[in-house]
Amino acid sequence: GIIIGILVGVTISLARYGLTVLGETNGLDSDTAYILARSLIIGVSFGLAIGWRHGLVVGLVGGVVSGLLYHFAFTRQGHTIEEIWGLVGGIVFGMSLTGTFVMPFVLANHLAGAWAGAWAGALGSYGRHIIFDAVIRKNVPVWPVMPVGFLGVILGLTQVWWRPLFCYPLVTAWNLLLYRADERRLGQQRRSLLRWHSAFWDEDQFLQLPGLDDHLLLVMEYNPVEGQAAIDYLATGRQRWAIQAVQIELDARQLAQCAGVMAIRKIHRSLAPSELTDTKITTLLRNFSRISRDVDAALNQKSAYNQRHALSRVEERLDGLLRDLNRSSESYVIRFRPIILRWRQIVADRVQELTEVTKTLQEINSPYVIGMPLMEQQEVFVGRNDISDNIEQFLLDRLCPPLLLYGQRRMGKTSLLNNLGRLLPSTILPLFVDLQGPTSWSTDHAGFLYGIAQGMIASAERQRGSVLPPLARETLTVDPFICFDQWLNKVEQTLASYEFKRVL
Repeated sequence: GIIIGILVGVTISLARYGLTVLGETNGLDSDTAYILARSLIIGVSFGLAIGWRHGLVVGLVGGVVSGLLYHFAFTRQGHTIEEIWGLVGGIVFGMSLTGTFVMPFVLANHLAGAWAGAWAGALGSYGRHIIFDAVIRKNVPVWPVMPVGFLGVILGLTQVWWRPLFCYPLVTAWNLLLYRADERRLGQQRRSLLRWHSAFWDEDQFLQLPGLDDHLLLVMEYNPVEGQAAIDYLATGRQRWAIQAVQIELDARQLAQCAGVMAIRKIHRSLAPSELTDTKITTLLRNFSRISRDVDAALNQKSAYNQRHALSRVEERLDGLLRDLNRSSESYVIRFRPIILRWRQIVADRVQELTEVTKTLQEINSPYVIGMPLMEQQEVFVGRNDISDNIEQFLLDRLCPPLLLYGQRRMGKTSLLNNLGRLLPSTILPLFVDLQGPTSWSTDHAGFLYGIAQGMIASAERQRGSVLPPLARETLTVDPFICFDQWLNKVEQTLASYEFKRVL
């Protein structure tokens, strides 16, 4: 843009000078030749900008207007020549300045974009007058004012950066006055002044405008339609932070309005945190939504005992959420911590009521699970201490024999195997492989050994948090048993670093 501006500025100055001399050589007086040169430059400039046909028309009109102005300057009586030349020169200079700006702007904009065009137009227009006065009108001293001109060009082109900083205190005070006025006006059912806020007429302001979120909330309380329209307008601008703050506050108000478990169980229907964002506040809102769903599921239980048991887990989850919030230093902690405390108190009161109801009804829930083996996460698994002690004693023996667990159907054999990790010391790693699943359906040795390996890897991670080396199925296709034996050697080396005494 700078290079194009300088080149075009020099070219325009030389072209106008050459055209003026050419006209004088062909018998035209100097003023007529000068006007024709200006008109031609204006026509070419606007021809580049708006098309040759319209550009030539503009050039002709500019030439006629310039000629009439010069004629007016030389024939007008009753005014001094300085006044006439001042008027004519100002108008003609403005037309010429526009023409010398348009040509470099169009060229640079076509090659490198609008910013390059702006620099080219400014420097081309200003440079043309500097060159013309310095080279052609040698008696006019222009060098002393050149820094001022270039400073004006730079300030004009960079005003989108310095103007917001310069005007920031003024617009902040202006916006505060509007907010204070709306606090009184909206209560009187009068139209808000939010439309005059600088966020709606100063799109170049890149600094956050304090109080914009409060003003939006105030308007939404009295006129939700206008508030939503303002939010839609700001959604893609530089003040989008205010929309996020407003939405967070609206969600917080919804959560704070829950006065009982019936309100909590319904709030997830209107609370819709985005699944596309992963911010901390979105994660917190998702936790509130999940807790609301858990409360809804708990209240759908038929018996008071089951409701109390499910709500007790919700209370524990709220305690955990409160601890996480206490460890956080985010700005939203102050706003959401009282809400969590209130929800926890509501759930705790409901649990206490259900406890009294359970005592009155003498309702006892059966702890036995029939038909399904108990997994290690289920706390209802109890007993079998004698069997686990015998297993531990055998495993700690230097000459540990193979162990066989047998018993009748539905006696709890699989449940015991699933929970060996809880019953045995942490120095013993039980690896549970289910041979009643897909592993037993393998069509070849490679698939069978691959299923065993995957069961061992998953069990080690689940039981003790240990990571075993992976085993690719393709590795077993060449020589399954040899490759599997080599993999077991790697497993043994890996588990040695975990200091396990036995692997079962």
